[in-house]
Amino acid sequence: MANYLYITRATEWGGGEDFPIGSAEWLAFAEADPRLEPDEGGGSLDWVFTCTDGTKAWLSWKLHVIEVRGTHAKDADLAVLARDLTARLVDTDYDEEYHPNGTTTPWSESRRPILPG
Repeated sequence: MANYLYITRATEWGGGEDFPIGSAEWLAFAEADPRLEPDEGGGSLDWVFTCTDGTKAWLSWKLHVIEVRGTHAKDADLAVLARDLTARLVDTDYDEEYHPNGTTTPWSESRRPILPG
């Protein structure tokens, strides 16, 4: 896993503003999800996610996407979180999309947008 992953609804990386995860939406989701707790050292949009095996990932809302840090976090757990937010988990370093079942697919072409609702 890379150092940074992103939770997005965009069809292509960098298109977060076209299919945004809003800051208010992220905050409401994070406050309601028991897998997330506030990041004591961060701002109101920074949260810590605990994977099923106890590893931690740090999530921050940035420009309509969620930035994920934590090199030892479980990809499938984070993909479940992304799905629950009506989004997808992508790794822009290796051009991969991670899925809740633990598989990956190449992020080599445009995807259909994910629309909440």
